[in-house]
Amino acid sequence: MEQYAAKILPLLFAPDIDGRSGAMFDRNANPIFGNPYLTDRTYRMRVTEASEALIGRAR
Repeated sequence: MEQYAAKILPLLFAPDIDGRSGAMFDRNANPIFGNPYLTDRTYRMRVTEASEALIGRAR
């Protein structure tokens, strides 16, 4: 627990990350970046359609 606190605590006070969610960092205080593929609208639509198809099959 102390190791986790030692890594995460500085993030709470770092001015460089104002406006970012704590969810954007992993348990080792490394940033989690967005998937660059999901910036492409066409690819994003294909992922959404495939996800919806899988959900439909699960019902």
